[in-house]
Amino acid sequence: MRHTNACKNRDVTNIYLRLGNDEASKIRQKQKADSLYQCLLNGEKIEDLAYKHSEDIYAKEKKGNLGFIKAGTFPYIFEKTAYDTPIGKFSKPFQSKVGWHILQVNAERD
Repeated sequence: MRHTNACKNRDVTNIYLRLGNDEASKIRQKQKADSLYQCLLNGEKIEDLAYKHSEDIYAKEKKGNLGFIKAGTFPYIFEKTAYDTPIGKFSKPFQSKVGWHILQVNAERD
């Protein structure tokens, strides 16, 4: 089941951290995601944090911005979070099959 706003595209910025190979590294990655979320709550910009900390290979170039995404192109949990997060706000850290993410929704268009 897709979100009710699935006909809309959302411009999102993503902080991505790999899941980790063993239990200890998985715990460290979750703690890092929580720490970055706290930085966002304290007023730091997601673009700066993505540039410095994201493990996405494109983060340095685009500062975590993925541009406009549409339903059906990303894993369900990623899309659900992107469509459930209000425009101009950021999500709490969430886990996908590949790692931890924090999303900010920048804009929406048809």
